[in-house]
Amino acid sequence: MKKIALALFICLTFTGCGSFSSEPERDPALVQFEKDINTMCDSIASIDENINSISFSYEDEDAFSDAKDSLIEQLNLLEQEFVKFGEMDFPSDYDYLEEMADEASAYMTEAVNSYTLMYGDDAYTVNMEEYADENYARAYKRVNIILALLRGETPEEEGLTIQ
Repeated sequence: MKKIALALFICLTFTGCGSFSSEPERDPALVQFEKDINTMCDSIASIDENINSISFSYEDEDAFSDAKDSLIEQLNLLEQEFVKFGEMDFPSDYDYLEEMADEASAYMTEAVNSYTLMYGDDAYTVNMEEYADENYARAYKRVNIILALLRGETPEEEGLTIQ
């Protein structure tokens, strides 16, 4: 659980994603895309807050069950945001990023499915947790790379090649 919260905290430093362009007269499609990205960032930040506010009490079985249910609910909301991100129509200047957005969505879906199985069906194993965490990290890594490129920054990720 702490790994999820830590990953969210680390990865959600992009709240208020910023402007992608400083052009005085901007393409309306680009303006709408920027609004959609910022809305997604705000939604993810809100979900992050909700996840971080979930208190797991291992001493009270009912409270623990409620916490697991809340976590699964928030993870499902997070997955919905990633699915919307993967379905976004990127403006032509950024269409090369669409495949990476699709990958982020797929990785988050797999992570949420794994977390749901672990926490919802009480099928916890260390291997399943590692698998879920890895998919979760891969999803966020792709989002962070996309956001950096949209802001005109060069992402500093090990093994990343930009052509």
